[in-house]
Amino acid sequence: MFVVLRITINHIVNHKKNYLRMEIKVLGTGCPSCKTLFETTQQAIAELGSDATLTKEEDLLKIIEYNILGLPALVIDGTVVSAGKRLSLAEIKELLTK
Repeated sequence: MFVVLRITINHIVNHKKNYLRMEIKVLGTGCPSCKTLFETTQQAIAELGSDATLTKEEDLLKIIEYNILGLPALVIDGTVVSAGKRLSLAEIKELLTK
């Protein structure tokens, strides 16, 4: 039982460290929805106290490489987690802490 508890605590600590140093991208063309997603993601990062790196990708040739059908899109550590949807602050926080 002690070993299981120790693994669980290590898992929690490692999970927290991982979300603190994520690389996040907002893919978009600069439209109002894309700007809103970027700003809301900035707010989520700040409220979570994360040291995540947030960047915008507006180059269509690079966006096409993600093989998505809708913008804006949110990419966390190279994985598209949302595309073509307006996300709330709560939804973004949930995605960042998964």
